[in-house]
Parts: sequence; structure tokens; C-alpha cells
Amino acid sequence: KKIGLAGVLIATFISRLCINVWYEPYVVYRYGFKKEKKWFSYNYTYMKYAVILFISAAATWEISLLLVNAFQINHLILQCGIKLLCVIVIPNAINILFFHRKQEYQYIKEKVIRKQ
Repeated sequence: KKIGLAGVLIATFISRLCINVWYEPYVVYRYGFKKEKKWFSYNYTYMKYAVILFISAAATWEISLLLVNAFQINHLILQCGIKLLCVIVIPNAINILFFHRKQEYQYIKEKVIRKQ
């Protein structure tokens, strides 16, 4: 059975996942930076951020569906408004929860506060 275009897209996704996620950073750290041991640290951080992204996406999806279903909202514009509010608030709250102690977060926070 031929898969067609879907097969091409799936194969492209898998090949990029296999190469871009682990091999390119390895080559850059080993031959570009000449620091092979830092490569593991980079991958650990990358995977940690991927898990946080997954948690954020899953929480946003579930909470938005829960709110729409709990209040039995059938109006499309109200559903979009509630989901939009969830997409704005939940991922930002999760990012603040996980990253509020990081140096990068503090830097961006200072830049945003100074602009006001």
C-alpha cells in the first residue's frame, strides 16, 4: 500500500528529528567548539525544554477544553475567546513557574520593566 505525500512528510519529519536533534549539535560542539563534553549538557537542556513545552501544550489543550465543556459554551466566538485566553495565560504561567530563577528570565524581565 502506498502512503504518498503523507509518507514523504512523515519520513522527512523522522529524518530531520534524527539528524537535527542529536547529530548537528554533536558536530558543532565537537568540531566547532572543540568541547565534546558540553554536548551532553546541551542535549539535556534541549530535552528539558521539550518536556516543558509538551507539558505546557497539554495543559493548555486540556484546560481550554475543560472550560469550554464545563460552561457548555456553544457559541463559536466565545469558545475562541476562552481558548485564546487560555493560550495566552497558561503557557506564560508555566514558563514563569519553570524559569523564574533563570538568568535569562531575569534579564528579559528587567528589559520589559525598564520599557514601561
